Amino acid sequence: MSFVNDFKTSLREIKGFLTKTAYAAADELSRISDDTRLRYKICQLRRQLGQLYQELGVEVYRLSSEKRMGRIEKEEKVASLIQRIGDLETEIKKKEEERLKLRPIPATNLEKEPENQTL
Repeated sequence: MSFVNDFKTSLREIKGFLTKTAYAAADELSRISDDTRLRYKICQLRRQLGQLYQELGVEVYRLSSEKRMGRIEKEEKVASLIQRIGDLETEIKKKEEERLKLRPIPATNLEKEPENQTL
């Protein structure tokens, strides 16, 4: 009977270990998913920011070619673009801070720099 009891105990221990491992893996997957989602959103926001900078440059060039460069920030379209750029920069900063709040991703062996090895 001792063998059966030991076997049942071992199975319970294995089950506990596997359960803990599964929960840890699920947590890690969730964290990686959150990090990936935030990185993607930051990338989208930076792309939008680049488009706004381009649009602002075109508008300033247009005003320059029309000799209307005095106080360009008073121009409605320029002011609107500057406001949108500021809003996007703020949103990007918030997303980056949110991403930093996630616990850091451990480096894998592939990401580490190779040590000095002699051949």
